[in-house]
Amino acid sequence: MKKIILITLLAYNFSIAQKLTGTAEYQSKMIMGKDFDVKVDGVNPEMQQQIMEMMKKQFEKKYFLHFNNFESIFMEEEKLDAPEVGGGGGMMIKMQAAGKPSVSYKNIKDKIAIEEEDVFSKEFLVSDSLETMAWEITDETKKIGNYTCTKAKLNVKMKEIVMKQDDKKEEKTNLLDQIKPKDIEITAWFTTEIPVSNGPERYWGLPGLILEVSDGRTMFLCSKITLNPKETVKIEKPKKGKKVSRKEYEKIMEEKMSEMMESSGKKGEGVRIIMGN
Repeated sequence: MKKIILITLLAYNFSIAQKLTGTAEYQSKMIMGKDFDVKVDGVNPEMQQQIMEMMKKQFEKKYFLHFNNFESIFMEEEKLDAPEVGGGGGMMIKMQAAGKPSVSYKNIKDKIAIEEEDVFSKEFLVSDSLETMAWEITDETKKIGNYTCTKAKLNVKMKEIVMKQDDKKEEKTNLLDQIKPKDIEITAWFTTEIPVSNGPERYWGLPGLILEVSDGRTMFLCSKITLNPKETVKIEKPKKGKKVSRKEYEKIMEEKMSEMMESSGKKGEGVRIIMGN
C-alpha cells in the first residue's frame, strides 16, 4: 500500500535516533531525453552528436555528502579545468562550469538550507528555509550495493528554461519571457538501514538515506558509503559570498543568462537549447 509522507509526520524520532556520521560518494550523469535538444547552426549531424556527448560527459561528476543525524554538506569533487575541444571550421568548444563548485548545507532539524555559489567570478551565499517534500513511498524495492532500498516519488513544479534564437525575427530574445513552470516527477531510492533523513543536493525528507535520485534529466547514484569513520566528519555552514535569498539568486541568474544570450546572439547565427532547470 502506498503512503504519503509529510515532513511533520515522518516516522523518524530524532530524539532517540542513534548518533550517526558518515560520508556518501555519488556519481552524477545527464539523462538525454526527448525534451533535451541542442542545435548549432551550420554544424553537421555528426558534430551535433559530438557536442551532445561532450555535454553529457560534463555532467558525469563525483560528489560527497558528509552527514550526521541532523546536518549535511554536499559538494562536488574539485578538478582541474576541462580541456578545450577543437572542432571543424575553426570552432572551439570548452565545457566547464562558470566558477568553482558549489557547496550545499542542510539542517533538517532547524529547517535551514544554505548554498555557497560562485557564478561569473562572484560569490553568493544563498539562504532559504528547507523546502518541505511530500514524498509518496511505494512498495517497490531493489538493492543498491549491499543496501535494500525503497522507491519514493515526488511531483514538483520546476522552471523550464528555453533559450532560443530565431533568425527570422529581428527582436532580441528575452530569456525572462521564456521561463515557465513545468511538472516534474522526482524518483528516489532510500534505505532505512542508514536512518538519516538526508540525500544529495536539495533532496531529503525520507526515513533513510537517499542512495539514488533522478529528476528525468540528472541522476545521482551512490557508489560508496563510509559510516562512523575514525576521523571526525566536519560539517560547517558555508560563510563566503554576498548574502541573498533564493528568489533573489534566481532572479540574478535569469538576468545573467539573458544578458549572455543577447550579447552573443546575431541574426542568422546562434545556438538553440531546450532544457529543464
